[in-house]
Amino acid sequence: MRWHAWVSLTGAAKLWAASIVFVILGGLLALLAPAFIEPHDPDDEVALLVMRVLGGLFLALGLAVLLPMLVSLRIADPVRRDRFYWWVNFMGGLLGALSFAVPAALAFPIFLAAYVTRPNALVPDDLEAVNNLGVSAMFSLVGIVVLIALFFVGREMLRTRNDRIEFPFDREVKLRRPRSRP
Repeated sequence: MRWHAWVSLTGAAKLWAASIVFVILGGLLALLAPAFIEPHDPDDEVALLVMRVLGGLFLALGLAVLLPMLVSLRIADPVRRDRFYWWVNFMGGLLGALSFAVPAALAFPIFLAAYVTRPNALVPDDLEAVNNLGVSAMFSLVGIVVLIALFFVGREMLRTRNDRIEFPFDREVKLRRPRSRP
């Protein structure tokens, strides 16, 4: 016997749930968890810094959606409120995608600058640093592709004001018969 539990949230419920989860997760990662971890070596301090940065990012993204949702409680007109929810959803998604794409796109230039000025804390003077350049180049490539895709997807969403985007290859293509010449 299989059990399934699935709740599909749409509209305002989706935005409320996502923002609250992001605020709680960000608060735990940025504020609460580092208070219980005592750094014993430099690697622990780097892990704490990464935890605080990621937690701060989640907290900021959660607040970027939660605060407008609190403002939406004052909007009485349902049509304006739905339009407002669309904008909150659009901006929250855009900020979330940009929070990955921009740092990923900058990974290679940062590692290249650190590699040129080695030895430093980011790139020690060893042969494995070249492998890090390859990985950072892949991250940068993915980040640039995501930025380009965000431009086109965001432009289409703004043009249609729809949450769903239809691409031409999603539609059924009907071929016309060529006209017969007399």
